[in-house]
Amino acid sequence: MSKADLSPLRIAVVGGGPAGSFFALYALQYAREAGRETSITLYEGKDFRQPGPPGCNMCAGIVPVSDLQQFRTLGVTVPPEMILSRISSYALHTSAGTIQASQPDAQAEIISVYRGSGPARGYDMGRISFDEMLLEEACSRGAKLKHLFVETIRRGRSVEVAAGGKSDGYDLVVLASGVNGRSLSLEGFDYRPPPLGSMCQTELHLSREVVERQLGSSVHIFLPPDDIAAYGILIPKGPFVTVSLLRPRHQMRSLRQFLDLREVADILGPERRPACGCLPKVSVGLARNIVADGFVAIGDASATRLYKNGIGSALATAERAAWTTIHRGCTRADFEASYLPLCRSINADNRIGRLLFLQVPLLKRFGVVPAAHCRVAAEASQHCRVCDLHTRILWGMFTGAYSYRSLFRMAVTPPLVARLGLALSRAALRM
Repeated sequence: MSKADLSPLRIAVVGGGPAGSFFALYALQYAREAGRETSITLYEGKDFRQPGPPGCNMCAGIVPVSDLQQFRTLGVTVPPEMILSRISSYALHTSAGTIQASQPDAQAEIISVYRGSGPARGYDMGRISFDEMLLEEACSRGAKLKHLFVETIRRGRSVEVAAGGKSDGYDLVVLASGVNGRSLSLEGFDYRPPPLGSMCQTELHLSREVVERQLGSSVHIFLPPDDIAAYGILIPKGPFVTVSLLRPRHQMRSLRQFLDLREVADILGPERRPACGCLPKVSVGLARNIVADGFVAIGDASATRLYKNGIGSALATAERAAWTTIHRGCTRADFEASYLPLCRSINADNRIGRLLFLQVPLLKRFGVVPAAHCRVAAEASQHCRVCDLHTRILWGMFTGAYSYRSLFRMAVTPPLVARLGLALSRAALRM
């Protein structure tokens, strides 16, 4: 490493959610190992210690345990009180019955957390904010926090960040504000945000006993009519249940229609009490021009896993961007060589994911399809290898525990294709 490579670095990270905190943690670790003086300023206007919308990052809060294990490379451990539920199975409710997908192996386990401090309306749950924990960890290791919303990022002799009526210059600005943060102005950069999809979420209070009795340690997935949403999910979180709708047709009206569906109401029961709700956007594609001299976008602002495991994508993009910054540099050429390939790989994997998600309308519209899946799932004792593959595919589609590329390879395994084909034929004959 040359003397120029050891020159001090001033870095601004816009957004103090997981992507921003992970970047700060990795960059400080790599800088310390390389003996390079590096200062990092995190800009975050929200207070993640606040319950409800003031501290919420509008996320369902599902985290694969494999990501938690990677946190340990940073010396970060999630406190037990932040883990609200350990998910051991998924239940897919279809017209032909319920398909259960149990955790296929220890590495595929997932947990549920709250990104902020939980729902609003007076529910004190203690210190449970996942995002606040990561932000505090980054600050404890040397990052400086400015509780400000950024208004403008502009290119000059250095890259300037304007917030709170004051501008500061940096060698690098990292955009980690996601897709649900306040809009800001980018002057002198051609960055374009990713294409977005819509969601609708609410938190329902049922009591811990009711949640354990009605949902247990399972996430429940429903396939409502298309005029309501693409699909809906119930996620247990201690005394609460997070309800998420993907692509709702009429926002909160769709949510009310979904909750009124008989099969949903039977699980939730009559005692549910709404605590809060939101209408988050989700990234469904790759952002454009995510790197420039002195600029890089990470997390949801760049490339993220389609519909699944945004925290894992934040972790991966933050690590790669931090490594590039410390060990290569912060020019466009540096990021194009060492960071962009990862984002393109995530985007390529998502293309395969879109193919796999085509099964959702098939499950809704053709009764033979869910009937065939139910039959394969029921034959676990007769066809162990096939049913294991079937379970892994369902678990991976629901949780994000495996790449879409891996899931596709499983799906085209000849024994599984043959069993599904036979099950489809038998189901069709009975229709």
